[in-house]
Amino acid sequence: MTAIDEVPPAPPRFQTHDEWFVCGVHAGVHSIQVWAPAERVVAHLHALTAALSTPDDPTVDVFVHDGQSSRRWAGARVDVATVSDALNRARLPLAAFGGVELSLATATDQLVLTPDLMLVIYATTPRWPFLLEARGLVERQSVPAPQWSLSAARPASAPAPALARALEQFANRLALVEVHV
Repeated sequence: MTAIDEVPPAPPRFQTHDEWFVCGVHAGVHSIQVWAPAERVVAHLHALTAALSTPDDPTVDVFVHDGQSSRRWAGARVDVATVSDALNRARLPLAAFGGVELSLATATDQLVLTPDLMLVIYATTPRWPFLLEARGLVERQSVPAPQWSLSAARPASAPAPALARALEQFANRLALVEVHV
């Protein structure tokens, strides 16, 4: 055996990213943090939106906060199918730019896309880990230390007109009301 044969092979240049989630329960509320690459996080949010609907109530409350412009929109009892369609149209700008907090809530569950492109789920039932596993995500015991954040990677003043247009269209499609704080 030569010295060259003893060298372990180099890791592949492009490795796939694990998609994972971490669960916790506090005061009877299940809290789940989901991580995946940006496009996949938004895709998971889009797909999981359908799970918010029930035959008795196919609506959700919607809240959007654009961190760049500080604009906020809110709407109550918006049809889940309409939210899903509007979210599908906004997926690319949301994943490309981040900086937006988007919350979809029912009386028992809430899906939150954070400005740093993490998905957080709050629920009164333990059903969400099963739905995440069905989407191919793996449960972890703890969240690894952050390596970066969007706020550090992109200055808050960096213009993102495509995102601003997408959020305006999202709010218009859902008839959300602009909230002034």
